[in-house]
Amino acid sequence: MRIASLGSGSRGNAVLIESDSTRILVDAGFSGSEIARRLESLDRDPSGVDAVIVTHEHRDHTAGIGIAARRWGWPLFMTSGTARACSDLLRGSEEMKIFSPESSFRIGDLEIHAVPTCHDAADPVAVTVTETGSALKAGVATDLGRATAPVRAALAGCHYLILEANHDEVRLREAPYPWSLKQRIGGSRGHLSNHLAGELAREIMHSELGGVLLAHLSQECNEPRLALAAVSAAIRPAGFRGVVEVAVQDEAGSLTDIAALVERVTRSGAQLSLFAAHRNRGRSGPDQPHDVVGERPYHQAEHQQHSDLRKTEPLLDAHGLPAAQSFDRQEQQVPTVEHRYRQEVQHGEVDADDRHEI
Repeated sequence: MRIASLGSGSRGNAVLIESDSTRILVDAGFSGSEIARRLESLDRDPSGVDAVIVTHEHRDHTAGIGIAARRWGWPLFMTSGTARACSDLLRGSEEMKIFSPESSFRIGDLEIHAVPTCHDAADPVAVTVTETGSALKAGVATDLGRATAPVRAALAGCHYLILEANHDEVRLREAPYPWSLKQRIGGSRGHLSNHLAGELAREIMHSELGGVLLAHLSQECNEPRLALAAVSAAIRPAGFRGVVEVAVQDEAGSLTDIAALVERVTRSGAQLSLFAAHRNRGRSGPDQPHDVVGERPYHQAEHQQHSDLRKTEPLLDAHGLPAAQSFDRQEQQVPTVEHRYRQEVQHGEVDADDRHEI
């Protein structure tokens, strides 16, 4: 099974997942021509897509669903609540497939499981996709205000995870937004912070998790280096040996072969276990110190470095937002930017009340 982000952020989101015989998209938040361009950059013909799974109705996830369904005949899979909320994008000629939240269904040899999420949308879901032959499993979970127990249970056992890391908590606090907007973004029906993304990844990681792709980063309230640092600090000390990367907004990422990642991680784990056993051979008793965490050779200085980065459970300030915990505030120079939806209104891209996701 192979997976690639076609782009992720406030200006559009789409994920390509394919087996040898089935190809689907999770969301289609770009124009039809842009979806085609990004697929073609991966040597994939849009006419070869078998279906689109729509997680929720916000335009950065649905902008191209109507035109793509009519142009290439893509069936659209979504919940009834999302279908009603997307009615202005549809003309009635599209092939619609309605599923219930927390249900499973099959598209070709891909088994899809949907689970409800906490987000300010009509009927939002996260999805996992399992290739029936290999049992490889990928999860796509963005636009999460918080990770509920059903979401955590659904993502358990994933071999590859696309996970939201929307904002740095300090950047959000200092952003030039109204407090109401900050509360919505940082609230339980908003978006997942870097810190919470790291906590979730650490909770569901296992020895065969090959990669984590951080997605839906805010342009104003985050940077790739901050997201990578926060999530890596949460999972590397726990023994994670896979790759951690960031999905970009303006272009498709490369196709990742999930089986190859899992094989590399598994082989690396076996080699490190042998190395750890060799290092510990000849130590004289239970009181000798150990420098192996989760089968990974791990030195005290490196442990201290990660400890310095790791955040504790965030405190809430008077406005109900997480207080800053770990990053040096002198590094958090917030660029003076106008709120994105004001720019869109100014340029006539959206109506004043049509505020996209941050």
